[in-house]
Amino acid sequence: MKIKSIGLKLPQVWWDRLLLVLKILIAAGLIIFLFTSGRLDFAVILNSYKYPIYLFSGVLCCTLALVTPIFRWWILARVQKLPLGAFDSFRLTMIGYFFNLFVPGGSGGDVIRAAYVIRDCPERKAHALTIAFVDRGLGLHALLLLGV
Repeated sequence: MKIKSIGLKLPQVWWDRLLLVLKILIAAGLIIFLFTSGRLDFAVILNSYKYPIYLFSGVLCCTLALVTPIFRWWILARVQKLPLGAFDSFRLTMIGYFFNLFVPGGSGGDVIRAAYVIRDCPERKAHALTIAFVDRGLGLHALLLLGV
């Protein structure tokens, strides 16, 4: 009788779970530290509920600012016939936001998004770079329209 071995899957699953627990503990520890040091005041946050129209307007504006680049990247990928779905567009946009925060320069996220698309579709490099340039141009155009 042969026993099937599960290989390295079990340790990898436990390692991933351990990392998740550590991330949650670090985040909870930071929130508790901010609260106990007085830098995080929940009364100020709860004060925003006195004016629900402003709270709703702020949430709506932030949501639109988040959804617009995701939708724009998804449309541009479909125009270029790249095999990227809506979730891939969401994932790439979130990666782009992360690298815009930590990479110096204004287009760090666009470069990283294009690099990820090139990695996923190496035969369509020009199409992926075109999406990055057109996305940057559309964003600049929208910013100019808002400024005018």
